[in-house]
Amino acid sequence: MITTTELKYIKSNAKDVPYPNTEYTNMAFDNLENAFNLFKNTFQGKQYTILLSNGEEIIFEIADRNICHLLGIDFQNLASNYMSITLDCVLDFDSNNQINSFELVERILEKRDEIIRQIRELEKNNAKVLTRGEYPM
Repeated sequence: MITTTELKYIKSNAKDVPYPNTEYTNMAFDNLENAFNLFKNTFQGKQYTILLSNGEEIIFEIADRNICHLLGIDFQNLASNYMSITLDCVLDFDSNNQINSFELVERILEKRDEIIRQIRELEKNNAKVLTRGEYPM
């Protein structure tokens, strides 16, 4: 369930959103990993057919490039110039090269420990980190 606090950050620029605390980050990573694995194991690479009452068929597939949208992740914001340092230094992407949605989520999950370590450092240095009461636990 998304809270009012989280909702107001959905259309915000990354630079305007405080860092989540470590506990919330772990919870978010668990949810992201579960959803990503569900996509890979259930939907990835499969075509679905919907048969309409008039006999027409609609065939569709959920493309890998749509995984961020499917998971509610603002890919455009994360792949922006503002996030280039994060892409380069934390996720080991060359921000000069084009990245795709699937690779981004995969890399975020691979770098979980590094991301959490950096958030712990931010908490120690009194960076703009949301407190426990601002996110549901």
